[in-house]
Amino acid sequence: MYATGYAFNMDEIFENFPYDKLLVTCNDCNIVNGDYHKDKLVKRVFKDALKLILNDIIDNNITF
Repeated sequence: MYATGYAFNMDEIFENFPYDKLLVTCNDCNIVNGDYHKDKLVKRVFKDALKLILNDIIDNNITF
């Protein structure tokens, strides 16, 4: 295999995400995440969900 040069980071994944449509206030974000920014909350939820999926695949030998 060889590298194709395709990569992305967390900012690029959520570049066009409609943060204004979230029904979460900045104060709610602060309570949950410790930060007032909605983008930090969305990225944290995505990252935690990805960890859960990968751990489930590893621990339980499932397919996704």
